[in-house]
Parts: sequence; structure tokens; C-alpha cells
Amino acid sequence: MYIENLLELIHDYEPQYKELILRAYEFAREVHKDVKRKSGEPYIIHPVAVACILAEMKADADTIAAGLLHDTIEDGDDVTKELIAEKFNPSIAMLVDGVTKMKQYEFDNDKRKAEEASQRKIVESVLQDIRIMIIKLADRLHNMRTLEYQPRNKQIEKAQETIEFFVPFAYLIGAYNFKLELEDLSFRYLNPSEFNKMQNILTNLEQRNRSVLDEVIYEVSQLLCHENVPFELKIRIKNAYGLFRRLNYYARVDNVYDIFQLKYILKDEQACYYLRDKVSGLYTPVPEKGKDYIYNPKPNLYRGLHTVVLAPNSQKIQFQMNTKNMYMINSYGLPAYWSTMSLQHAAERMQNDVKTLEFYKLLDELVRTNEPTEIFNKQVKEEILTNSIFVRTPDDDTFELPKGSTAVDFAYLLHSDLGNYIVGCTINGEDAPIDRPLQSGDVVYIKADVNDTSIRDGLIDKCRTERAKRKIKEYVHKRSKM
Repeated sequence: MYIENLLELIHDYEPQYKELILRAYEFAREVHKDVKRKSGEPYIIHPVAVACILAEMKADADTIAAGLLHDTIEDGDDVTKELIAEKFNPSIAMLVDGVTKMKQYEFDNDKRKAEEASQRKIVESVLQDIRIMIIKLADRLHNMRTLEYQPRNKQIEKAQETIEFFVPFAYLIGAYNFKLELEDLSFRYLNPSEFNKMQNILTNLEQRNRSVLDEVIYEVSQLLCHENVPFELKIRIKNAYGLFRRLNYYARVDNVYDIFQLKYILKDEQACYYLRDKVSGLYTPVPEKGKDYIYNPKPNLYRGLHTVVLAPNSQKIQFQMNTKNMYMINSYGLPAYWSTMSLQHAAERMQNDVKTLEFYKLLDELVRTNEPTEIFNKQVKEEILTNSIFVRTPDDDTFELPKGSTAVDFAYLLHSDLGNYIVGCTINGEDAPIDRPLQSGDVVYIKADVNDTSIRDGLIDKCRTERAKRKIKEYVHKRSKM
């Protein structure tokens, strides 16, 4: 990836922004001039590639410049945050400092402590400016694309960190394009035989179903053209890691319902519902797989309509109906704002929207507890980055919880008083123990009794999240003083 590629991607940026990006390139090239990558290429290839990934998303000039400069503080002898602020601007300096790893000498040359502190710094940066995490995702994506040049132990270490840390964060901000590619790149190194097996299954399925897919696409496209409904079609085949996870759940390929995804981009929500109804009339629908994420969006801003039908050969095909704006946000998450609104307002909108996401609120709470770094990172992993479940209230509000959470965790997520006075619950309309692990899709009603003032320290064994445990300890301590 060379500077010519970047120049092509930013050719339509305003002159002052192109000049800023070129100055950042020249500065980074000078800092890295004597450094080579494991591949033998000049190191500047990497920051240029990161900048290109950001420019492909139409990032603002400060973000692209920060992508070019992201390793300069770490690698440059005399490069500091203050110097970057002086030569560029405080915004770029803040972004570059945010992605810079902690120095090992700051932790008595303890590599593990430095790495833990660096991870905490990146996590906490989400509260400051989500663009820091986006730059870090772009950085990790290029490093994973070129992981072949690293020794095997380093490949496994980086792939494991990617699947456990960066993939969940990509999901949390709705950046599915990052998520899907990072998943497969990690999977390739963590489990090469299964990766190849999944790739072969997908290739064979595509070859076997190509003609029926073409037939379905033609029929639906003709219907839309006849009704003068404008549309754009994107075809997606499930990624290898996604299939691997599905097979762990469904066991048989025949039971996986979303291997083939036809994404129809339509002019408005009305057209989305129109196409869903037409498709359900043309083919046999699989009712339990229909989802209305327009009415009930996912917690990471994902919106759209899903319906699954049986093709003439009984192959399951998933139709996804989106507007253009939905499609952009569903693909890129918060970074989509760079493409859907003015660059001057995109960063502010991104930060405002990330504050509305459930994981942000929990992260803010964890940061304010000011736990030691090792404990903090453990809580982030267990409460934010683990496999999540999505649970609904009877009013159809959706909330995200760590896998293994109970009604007690859910009660404390909704409101401290609900948790403090919980006496029972119903799950999907039936009475259930409050310590039963919840499943995605469960509708949970919390029964509370404000007259029950007993000290409830026994609840601590009936929940999973640190949030609930902290609230229980606080309540028990408060009641014991009364």
C-alpha cells in the first residue's frame, strides 16, 4: 500500500485537508525511515495502509493523519504528544496519544503490566473519542492481513487477542465489515484445519446453489422492476468463522439459515416492508427466523428487516431489507457517519451515539470504580467482551447482558431498586427461578416487593455480573447500618 493509493482515496477532499494528510505522511516517513517490517518492506507501508483503511471509510482528515502518525510517539526518539500538537493540531495529538502503547520502562520493565495498561488505555479511550478505537481497529486489521510474516507463536498470540478483544469491540460499535474480516483472519491462524474445512463447505454450497440463487434473484428483481421499486442488491456468503460458530450450535449445515444473504437496499422503510411481504408470498417463509430490526433495533444501532425463505430446492435464503442509510450503518457502524453526513459533524455525532449504547454505560461505570488495571481488564472482558445475550422486557425493550446472566443481573441492569427488592421473575410468561441463566430472546419480567426489607446477601450467589455483585454489597452494607 503506497502513498499513491492514499492520494487516490482522498482525491476529492478539500485542498487544506489533503495538505494536512500529506504533511502527516512526510513526518511519519521521516520518523520511520530506517525501520523495516518483518516482511522486509519499509515500515512506512504500515501507517499508509492504516490511513488507506480509514480513507476507504471517508474518515475526516484528522483521523487519517492520526492513522499515518499512530506509531510515531512509540517509535520516534523525540516525538511527543506536545510536538504533534505543535506541528499539526491538538485533535490529531489526542488521537495519536490515544493509540500509543504504554512504555515498558514505566512499569519497571514488566512487559505484562505494560501490555495490561495499554489495553486499559485503549478501552478507556472509547469514553474520550471513539475514533481512537476505530484507528486501533484499522491498525489491527492491517497487522492481521500481514500476519504471515510473524513467527507461529506471535501469530497465535495476535490472533487470540484479536478474536477476544478487537472483534467484540468492532461488533459493539456496529462495524461488521471490521468484525467479519478480523474473525476470519484470526480463525485462519487459530484453527487452520477448521478454517479450511469451513471454506470448502462454503465453496461447495455456493457452487451447488448458484443456479437457484440466480433464479431467485432474477424473480425478485423482476418483481421490483415491474412495480417500479428502485433497489440495489448486495450478495453475501457467510464468513468461515460465522459458519463455524453456527455449526457449533446447529450441528448440521442444512439447519444454518443465513449462509446466503441477499441484501436489498431500498428507498424507504415502506419499501422494505413491501418487499418482505412479497418475498414471503413468493416462497415458503421460515417464520421463526423473521426479524424486525427496524421496529426493534439491535443494541449496536443495527436496523433492517430479515426474513428467511425456502428456495425451490429447499435451500434456506435470508433476505435483508435496508434503506441506504441503514445499510451503511449496518456495514460500518459508527464510522458510517463519515459517509452519511458532513465531516465537520460526523465525529461529534459518533461520540454522541456511542454514549447511547449499553456497553458504553457499563464501561463508564467500570472506569469510575477505579479498580486496579488487572481487575478492570478482567471485568471488561467478562462483562463487555464476552458472548452477549439479548433479553427483552414485556414492553419489548432490548438489553444486552453477558452470557450466563440471570434475572438478578437483569434487574440490576434495569434499576438498582428492582434488584434490591427482587422477589421473583417470569421468563417468557412462566414463573422461573431468579438464578436461571437467561437465553437470547427471553422476555423477562421482574417481580419486586418494596416492603421486603430483608438483608439480601444471598443474592450475590444468584448473579454473574460484577455490576450486580457491587450493587448487592452496597445494599447489604447500607441495610446493616440501619
